[in-house]
This record gives sequence, C-alpha cells and structure tokens, in this order.
Amino acid sequence: MEKPPFIYKFKTQNGRYVYDVNSNRILKVDAVEYDLIDDYRRLARKEIHSKWGDKCSAEDIDQTLDSFDDGRAEGYLSANRPRRFLPAEDDYVDDQLSTKMQQLLLNITEICNLRCRYCVYSGSYQYERRHSTITMAPEIARKAVRDFWEHSREREKVHISFYGGEPLVAFDLIRDTVDYARRLGEWPRMFLHVDTNGTLLTDAMIKYFVDNKFYLQISLDGPREMHDRYRIFRNGKGTFDRIMTNLRKIREMDPEYYMMYVSFACTLVPPYDLERLNDFFSSPPFERNAVNLTLLGQYDTTFFEDHARGIESKLEPTYYKLRDQYIDARIKNGTPSNFVRALIEQQMTRLCRRGFSPMNGSVHPNGICLPGGRRVFVSVDGNYYPCERVLGDDFKIGDVDHGVEPDRVKNLIKNYVNISTPDCFSCWAVRLCRMCYSMARKGPHMDRNRKRTQCFTERQNMHEALVTYMEILERNPDGFDFVKDMVFE
Repeated sequence: MEKPPFIYKFKTQNGRYVYDVNSNRILKVDAVEYDLIDDYRRLARKEIHSKWGDKCSAEDIDQTLDSFDDGRAEGYLSANRPRRFLPAEDDYVDDQLSTKMQQLLLNITEICNLRCRYCVYSGSYQYERRHSTITMAPEIARKAVRDFWEHSREREKVHISFYGGEPLVAFDLIRDTVDYARRLGEWPRMFLHVDTNGTLLTDAMIKYFVDNKFYLQISLDGPREMHDRYRIFRNGKGTFDRIMTNLRKIREMDPEYYMMYVSFACTLVPPYDLERLNDFFSSPPFERNAVNLTLLGQYDTTFFEDHARGIESKLEPTYYKLRDQYIDARIKNGTPSNFVRALIEQQMTRLCRRGFSPMNGSVHPNGICLPGGRRVFVSVDGNYYPCERVLGDDFKIGDVDHGVEPDRVKNLIKNYVNISTPDCFSCWAVRLCRMCYSMARKGPHMDRNRKRTQCFTERQNMHEALVTYMEILERNPDGFDFVKDMVFE
C-alpha cells in the first residue's frame, strides 16, 4: 500500500479538522473520518474494516473511504511529500538586489547608556560581543546610504532605520546621515525609523523626529516594577520614570505624532505576567500605539541562571486567557487590545494569507527572506548582514565597499536549504513554517542541530494557531475580513 495522506489532524472544542499539506487547505471532518484518515491508502480496505469494525459500522467505513477517494480525485489527501525547496532563481536575486532593495538598517553605534541585565551584549550570551565604545564612521554611513539609494530605485517606498547600542548616543550622526541621503537626489517614498531605549530624548531631538516624521520604537517592558527589574542604568537604577517623562514630552509637543509614529518594543522576560502587560499597554497613554513583542532568547546564555533562577517562567497560564479574549473579540467583529494583537495576530494573518496552489513537490524554504532584498543590516565597521539577528561569518552578504554580493546571498540561501533538507520534507508544517536564518544560527555559524531544536516549538505554535483560527471561523465566518484592509511589506 501507499503512504498515508500528508496531513495534520487537530481539534477545537466543537470540531475536528484536517490540515491538508498538499492543498494547503483546512478540511472539516466528522468523527469517523478523523479516525480513519491516518489509515487511508496505508492499509487495504479490508484491513481498515478489521481495525475499526468494533467502533464504526461497515457502512460508515465504506462511505468514509469512498468520500476520501472523491477528495483525492479533487486534489486532496495526497500522500506526496515535497522533494525539493524552490530555488532562488539567479535572475530574480540579481534583479531584486540591483534595483529593489527595501530597508537599510544602520547600526550606527555599539555604545549604550544602559546595562539591561538581559541584553544580548551584557556578557551573558556566549557568542555575542560585549558592550563597546565604537561608533560608525560618517563615511561608512554615507557609503551605505548611497549604495542603498542606487539599488532601491524601483521600490515604491523604502525604509532607513537607525539601530544600536543606543542610537541616540550618536544623534548628530543620525541627523547628518539623513541630510546626506536627501542631498543624493530623488528617492522612492522614504520612511525613517529609530529603535531607542527612550532615556536620552531631549526636546531638540523630539522636535527633529516630529518634524521629519520618524517612526520611534521605544523599548518598554511594562509597568515600573516589571520594566525596572532588568532595564537599568549603569548605576543600577531603573529607567521607567525617565522614559515616562520623555513620552509625556512627545505627547505635549505633538499628540497626533505620538499616536501615529510611536510604538513600543516589549521583551517578554520572567516572571511572565501577560495579563498585567495587557492591562498596562491597553491603558492610557499606550492603548492606541503598536506593541511589538520579543521572547528572550533561550540558547547560549547564562541569563536565566544568573538573574531568573527560581522565577516562574511559563507563559501558558496567562497566554490562554488572552487567547480567549482575542477569539471573543474576533467572533464579535470587535478589535482586540494592541497587546493581544501583538501576541496572536501575526499567526492569524499568516494563515489568512496562505496560498492554495498545489504543492507539486516544491516548497518555499520556511520563512526565510531574500537577504539584502528585504533588508540589509550594516555593522559599525561597514559589513552587511541580512538583519540584526544574524551576524557572523556565515551570514555576511557584503560590505559598504562592494555592496550586497549576489553570490554571497545565493550561498546563504543554499546553506540554509542544505541544513533543512530532508527534515522539512516530512514535516506537516512545512508550508506554514516561519523559521528563518536566525533560528539556525549558533554563534557566527549556521547549525543544523540548532535549527532542529526549534522545530518542535514552531510546530506547537502552528498547532495553537490552527486551533485559534478555526475556533473563530466556526462562530464567525467573517471574523478575519479585517485582513483584507491590512498593508503588508
């Protein structure tokens, strides 16, 4: 007999479902279909009768197997597994890197005025650098900007972002770099961003950011007690009150700017209390601002042993309460809180936007981007990487003197494909997977075993997403209509 269908079964409180990998569709099934489907075409019909005859009537078994045959004829329940990853065609890579680069991320300084206990540069992470006193030379910033300008001309819009360390330490370099960019000539529509800890903002800086419509992402981990546990100045004092003072200055200078251009980066660290974070970000003056969540890295670090030993470190108890809030809001065509959306909505929109073309033996390699095409991260010394999360020898894709090098990009994709083959070809989540280069990184290198350790978590997350998705659609078929109006890049 053949292999069984390439599927994944899951249940909600009110239904049974099969995610059919080859068609990328979710099929509702009854109890008999749910039981029998794993044996379809793996066992002969006679064997299925023998195995399930005590639980199901012969008529139900035959009707179910006949319905499976009908579904197979329509393109469902195929046993086909992917045989290869879709290649990054040379012409496509060359075209994107030549004229369609999207985001430049300048790491303008490694200096930081804080000493956050969980910081990746704190010394608690085995393969990461420590805090330094290096700032990007102006000529490196200018070379990177000019290179980006020359290779993004066919984009409708582009993004230039400033990163650190703490980028406001080098505020003059931010201002001078933006001035230089504008003197180069005509750009696509340009969006400017700064990721900041929010403690160094002055009235003059705020006015500059308001006047130039910078998007500010400010690190804020919740109310004072939660935030100040880890986000501290060099002298050990908390930073919460300083940030609140500066946020008030922004609101007083331009309330509309604060609402439209300021967002918050919240790192989830133990002791986890998602409900309290939801209450905090859902209340004035945060309730209308976007929140971006990051779960603290678990690998190659002594942070948890040094600073969180014995502290409750499970997310599940409060996660499910907020998940229920999200489901309830979408069932009623309401809008969940900004924090709950940040926690859950990315997975929902990914499911809404999945394609339904047949797999035909080929799949995209997980959630990877085109390095350099989607974004290019420029280190203080002028080296290029795909983003701020993947630095090191295996991930370098160029530098300010040579630009993004297509051959390096193609080799990076090839190396990722090599460590993912053949694991992904037997995984039911292969078409939904969000894993990328960062999840395969161990220090400066790409590592097959590191990627494998993250696969279980990714499948678990996708299971939760499928259940949430269908529990909403069961009670409100229009519950995700809002996705049609969302803008994606």
